[in-house]
Amino acid sequence: MDTHAYYIRIPFEIGDLIKAKGYENKFIIEDIIHCYSCKERCINNIYFKLKDIDNNSTCTKQYKD
Repeated sequence: MDTHAYYIRIPFEIGDLIKAKGYENKFIIEDIIHCYSCKERCINNIYFKLKDIDNNSTCTKQYKD
């Protein structure tokens, strides 16, 4: 686990296999998206671009601690 952009530690990396709450399928993290606010000088939201292994579809979910 590395420190990603803007000194945020996320316990996941691109390529990790995860299972989201409320879903039976497993997902691969394809991308980690940071939404940075210049006004507040902090990261507002973090999103994961997930690829479903079973259906071969992609979706974007917000990361929450």
